[in-house]
Amino acid sequence: MRPRRMKINDQECFYHLFNRLAVYRGEYPLSRSDKEFGFNLVRKLLNYYLIDAISMAWMGHHYHLV
Repeated sequence: MRPRRMKINDQECFYHLFNRLAVYRGEYPLSRSDKEFGFNLVRKLLNYYLIDAISMAWMGHHYHLV
């Protein structure tokens, strides 16, 4: 795992967040309703913490958030 990047004060920055489930290759445990729940949860958290999301994607076993 690479070390995290340092944030430079007084400048905007972007973070690429991602997470993967530990599953066997070719296994996709997240259903459509799981993905919709994830989108809604992230939207609520973004509003709560006053963070802007540029892009968000949920796949079968992982997600990406910028």
